[in-house]
Amino acid sequence: MRTRSANWLLVSIQSRPFSEIKHETVEPTIEQLRTFYILCVEVSNLLQTVELTRYDIRTKRIVVLIGETIEVEILTNGERIVR
Repeated sequence: MRTRSANWLLVSIQSRPFSEIKHETVEPTIEQLRTFYILCVEVSNLLQTVELTRYDIRTKRIVVLIGETIEVEILTNGERIVR
């Protein structure tokens, strides 16, 4: 069920052409992309699945969910944090 504010946002976005919607362009670093690629290859070699990938613009980290239990965060310098 949507809240009133969610409905307002949806109507607001739908009423404007896509080209007029302003997006904040935030991109991962080269180090993050390199580490993400290597991680995906390693996960594939272990016959595991990448369930979810997300770039958190607040922390500027790539978050990857592997299988159902392994969470990996990739920092801006390419370092991995495995939980």
